[in-house]
Amino acid sequence: MEFETVEQQCGHIHVIKNGVESARFVQQIYGDWVIMVPQVEFTARNLADALNLIAKSMNTWYTVSQAAVRLVELGAASKSPHRKTVCRWCREGRFLGAIKVGRGQGGSWRVSETALTEFAKRRKR
Repeated sequence: MEFETVEQQCGHIHVIKNGVESARFVQQIYGDWVIMVPQVEFTARNLADALNLIAKSMNTWYTVSQAAVRLVELGAASKSPHRKTVCRWCREGRFLGAIKVGRGQGGSWRVSETALTEFAKRRKR
């Protein structure tokens, strides 16, 4: 499973998948790696297992280009919409929960699998 990590100053380690940071984090307590949100949720014996648990529970997030391809796979479009169209749809709120990562105009959108699936269902009606 592909993901990155970021460690906060307080020792919390978050998983980042395709630019989206997990709400859950890992912290070492008495030798065990504890997954928290912010209360203890699970315990793992090592950091790798703890991070993989978090990554598996996260939604799949797509870049604008990946979302355009996924819309074709879901049958919501016959060909991939232009990336500017997908960005406009994100701004307009057509993908519920889409988020912009980065700051200002240089930021980029991420769309969840759930949002794409719901969008495809609405388009097929």
